Amino acid sequence: MIMARYRDNDPVVEISDSQIAWDETELERIQAEFKVLQKNYKGVDAIDTRSLGEVERRKYCRLLVEGAFRLLRLRPEDYSDCFEACVRRCLASHALEAQRWSSWSPYKEVIIKLRDVAYHSELHGKYYILPATTVVPSIVVKLLRKVDTGGLDESTCLVTRYKVFEFAHASVKHYNEHGNKIIRTKHVMPNRKPKEVKAETPGGFGETGSSQPILQKSAEVDDTKSQVGIMLKSQMPLRPVTVTTTKKITREQAVDLVVPHMVKIMKELWSTTTNDECAAVLTREIVIVLPPDMKEWLETWSRQAGKQEVEVWVREATEDLETYEWGETQAMEPICAVINELEELQHSKDITSTAVRHRIRDGTAMVRHYIMGMEEKWKAWAYKELSKELLECQAAIATDVSFIRRSLEDNDERCWKKRRADMENAASDGAKTNWLQ
Repeated sequence: MIMARYRDNDPVVEISDSQIAWDETELERIQAEFKVLQKNYKGVDAIDTRSLGEVERRKYCRLLVEGAFRLLRLRPEDYSDCFEACVRRCLASHALEAQRWSSWSPYKEVIIKLRDVAYHSELHGKYYILPATTVVPSIVVKLLRKVDTGGLDESTCLVTRYKVFEFAHASVKHYNEHGNKIIRTKHVMPNRKPKEVKAETPGGFGETGSSQPILQKSAEVDDTKSQVGIMLKSQMPLRPVTVTTTKKITREQAVDLVVPHMVKIMKELWSTTTNDECAAVLTREIVIVLPPDMKEWLETWSRQAGKQEVEVWVREATEDLETYEWGETQAMEPICAVINELEELQHSKDITSTAVRHRIRDGTAMVRHYIMGMEEKWKAWAYKELSKELLECQAAIATDVSFIRRSLEDNDERCWKKRRADMENAASDGAKTNWLQ
């Protein structure tokens, strides 16, 4: 992700009025007003927001933005330019049609800006806020239409932590001053400054310890290269990390892997299946440590079997090595990297106590077991949500098919009635003609 560039001399806005804590009663009241437009509302008066005309879309978008302004305790007429811009953004982004928060068209822009907010807020110790044309449509979709994720996604966590919706009133008030960039405020994040605490200084025997103020600093980790250090120093969501693992293979191990396939190939007269099985087992590292005679056999076999990659490996393996070490790089989640570091810690030369090693080993195993259990729960939850959406899609398809079937049946009935009427008219005209003759 590329962070937007924000200079230190960017204008700073003052959030003069007191921080607005969400009034849950007011929020529920406004949400109730728009229940017919909400995604999961199943009442008979529910409005299908995906099939509205242009006039209705504009009407409902204006009503929703008005609701968002009321939630922020602002009057649209006082900020008419911002209000109209937010309405246009809701229309352009299809805020009414959104069915999933992560599938809403501006979601990528929102998450990038939220990450910028998190980064710069942590960097400067003062809250940054989203531009009005980003935060107000987000309130419309996420709060008023309740197209939510249950508070489990990254964006929801960032919105909560950095009070994005709570400071949205300031975004509206400072519209037009900063364009579409996030805005730096003078509002200091809590718990950023070290606090003074009283600590007892031990005195001599019979003396009372003197109380002196000392600065309580946040814990720091010297080893900033470790994943533990990175995670403790950064409270922002971390991306997967790249970890390099050292691996080793010996000639004995390689021979044990390859010989059974060589024997099978010679027994089955170079069948295609057997050749493919052998090629699937071989790797560049295995070929490197094989003895010269086996390399020579592999070169002949790979040429005749059409395994060009193996042939290249054999030609490049000119040294007669019995052991080979190499590094393999893979991406993993930061928490997994931390657990791996803890597992390596139990083998550290600095830890001489067997009991401590065992405690580290057991604790690490417990953490890994817990993480794996949580992962299974997440998978089960995701499967449940996916199943629910699948059932909703099936129901929608069934409804559409039923509608189409009824339309076709009605059309057939109309055609049959028309054909019958035409036949009766034709018969009547024929009878009249015969009578006249």
